[in-house]
Amino acid sequence: MYLNYVNPKIGTLNDNRFSSGNLYPVVGLPHGLSSFSIQTNAHGQRWWYHPYDRSFEGFRLTHQPSPWIADYGHIVFMPSSGKHGMTNDQRWSYFDQEKELLTPYEMSYYLSRYQVDVKLTPTNSGAYIKLDYKKKDLNRFTIFGQDGFLYYEVMDAYTIHIKTNAKVEHTNPEIIEYVLIKTNQPFTFENMNNALSILFEESSVEIKIVTSFISHEQAYINYNRELKYKNYDQIKQSAIDIWEKALSKIEVEDQNESLKQVFYTALYRSLIFPRQFHEFDALDRPHHLNANLAKVFEGYSYVDNGFWDTFRTLYPFLSFYDPTLYKKMLTGYHNYFKENGFYPKWIAPNEMKIMTGTLCEVVMSEGIMKGFFTNEEAEEIVHALVKNAETVDPSQRFGRKHPNLYQKLGYLPNEIGSSVLSESLDYYYGDYAIGLASRKVGLNSISNKYLNQSENYKKLFDSKHGFLRSKDQDGNFNTYFDPFDWGGDYIEGSAWQCAFSVFHDIKGLDTLYNHKLSEKIDELLTTEPNYNVHMYGQEIHEMSEMASLGFGQLALSNQPSFHIPFIYAELGNIKKTNQLVESLVKKLFKPGYDGYPGDEDNGSMSTWLIFSCLGFYPMDPVSTRFVVSGPLFDRVTIHLEQGNFVIEKSKINLDTCKTHFDYADLIKGGHLAELIK
Repeated sequence: MYLNYVNPKIGTLNDNRFSSGNLYPVVGLPHGLSSFSIQTNAHGQRWWYHPYDRSFEGFRLTHQPSPWIADYGHIVFMPSSGKHGMTNDQRWSYFDQEKELLTPYEMSYYLSRYQVDVKLTPTNSGAYIKLDYKKKDLNRFTIFGQDGFLYYEVMDAYTIHIKTNAKVEHTNPEIIEYVLIKTNQPFTFENMNNALSILFEESSVEIKIVTSFISHEQAYINYNRELKYKNYDQIKQSAIDIWEKALSKIEVEDQNESLKQVFYTALYRSLIFPRQFHEFDALDRPHHLNANLAKVFEGYSYVDNGFWDTFRTLYPFLSFYDPTLYKKMLTGYHNYFKENGFYPKWIAPNEMKIMTGTLCEVVMSEGIMKGFFTNEEAEEIVHALVKNAETVDPSQRFGRKHPNLYQKLGYLPNEIGSSVLSESLDYYYGDYAIGLASRKVGLNSISNKYLNQSENYKKLFDSKHGFLRSKDQDGNFNTYFDPFDWGGDYIEGSAWQCAFSVFHDIKGLDTLYNHKLSEKIDELLTTEPNYNVHMYGQEIHEMSEMASLGFGQLALSNQPSFHIPFIYAELGNIKKTNQLVESLVKKLFKPGYDGYPGDEDNGSMSTWLIFSCLGFYPMDPVSTRFVVSGPLFDRVTIHLEQGNFVIEKSKINLDTCKTHFDYADLIKGGHLAELIK
């Protein structure tokens, strides 16, 4: 079983000062509406799991994309016996980690304090729980509200309706989740403060839980489709089959068992987000809650995704790994535009309006370039992308910042605030994306405008200091500059991490460096990992992680550095990229609790690892080209819709092979060695 290689605890050793993934174990189905985990210590709202804890505070129904975005629709279910404990400190129980079972398809524990065996297996929007009470006392199952109100109605001795507005990052309008609970044994109940405790006389109890963000009526539809008339073993086997089918699409043959464990765990992580947020009505038609408007619309919807993180690797991966799913996601984002008037930036499930850029422009344009839309559909999307790029949103919730000023100057000036160089670079790549997509559908005037705008990064090159920097409105650089200053012009980094993000024109950037960009990357890798907290005012975890990695100023712990190792290959030196990538993977990714070098972020770092192991990388996703880096595994077979794509390390000569190949050739199947010889 490929599932035997997956360890949900990899990358779960974290706190707010240092990240080894910032992950929690996810028990759920790929892209499922709801996920479940174990809550071990919820003194903090955002870090409520730790792999060394021996304390069980309950099964947690969770939707948390990351601790920085935090949870919503979360509820804790705690089996116990005897007297009820009102706080986590009063009610937690020790569990033996040697007897713990924690997989993507099931988790199982024995709670020593209460002498109860508990286990859970997931469905798309819910779970099946089995309880075996061994202590002769009150058999209790308590449902706790978290960061919001828990409203409940006991319908009969087997059925409970719950509503919650739980959300750590509070929002207006509220996001309501509807939960249906069905038991196989009759219960009595006790009302408590923001909690409901149900009591059973029988010692063997089964509980079915299902959720909806639309209505209780929809929850019943989900229940009838997923859980009604099914037993625990059937649900568990279905979850196993779904995960096995997903993981087996990439077949790895290699003696390095440790790297295979890391690889398949990364594949599992890359299939959790974005979350499917649409639900199917009784006639199997998709509809969804728009959390920004508190209205229900027809069509697909996907949430829990930040495009700043995921445009680089996740969507290029999904475009060939699962084209059908990928098309549904893009359709969902266009639905978002039609409902809100703008494309999403960071949705969880409402617009979080964080990070730089409007990088859904890149994802949508990539879909056009890869042929996922008819010409008519693509033309509609291009006009929507132009609106997204040029329209001022009075609420400042959507779209680009100061689009008129950006187009007038060709950059965002530093008088308007922080991160303007990073923001401008994101806009340049968005412009390039719109330019390519509009050219593909024959909108040449739009294409010329946006492709020309994408070249404006050259205005911001400071040849004196050797970095891209911001300017003021008069076109002047600040006289003060320190490349080790974090913040200011840049987001989550300094010039060393953030000033090479010209994905669409690495050779043009090389020209600005007098064809010595490779030497500049050499310098980056050998410069001490020093940093100044500068505009942040305090050390942030990305600084600490960069200093810990051992690759100079290369902060692979964070997305702005993801492409930097592949610059050598982009400029013709595949072997140098291969050696660096192999060192990065070998040193920074491991099958332990500290398995990631920084925030994994919704599949973005996992798919970086996947590409690195496969031997190619989407430096410029919109172009549809992949740059070759050389595989790390002996042999890989990717089972694609049109045929198998085979990668054989021994048949690839990195000294003589081509540097690039195209998406269109990849999806036909065949052999990587033949494509690049």
